[in-house]
Amino acid sequence: MSRVYVTDSLEPPAQLENDVLHGLAEVVCLKCDTAEQLDEQVRDAAALIVYHESVITPRTIAGLQNCRVIVRGGVGYDNIDVAAATERGIPVCNIPD
Repeated sequence: MSRVYVTDSLEPPAQLENDVLHGLAEVVCLKCDTAEQLDEQVRDAAALIVYHESVITPRTIAGLQNCRVIVRGGVGYDNIDVAAATERGIPVCNIPD
């Protein structure tokens, strides 16, 4: 089953994401203390859901092996390197509410 990583810890842990993706993907919530930890843990992601804390750098994006989309849960894309994602053919979108 594909994995969707929520890169910021949520309370309760990704209940909405689990409800929506139930049976389609495994939702994995992360709480990484360093960029290196994030890079290591998301390599096999089919998708990333990024909220406020995590920064998705060119190095993070370069390590993604099968990512099909990066979703920003919130307004704007300041914490995602959209140019690096575009270069890799990974669309970036946001859900502002």
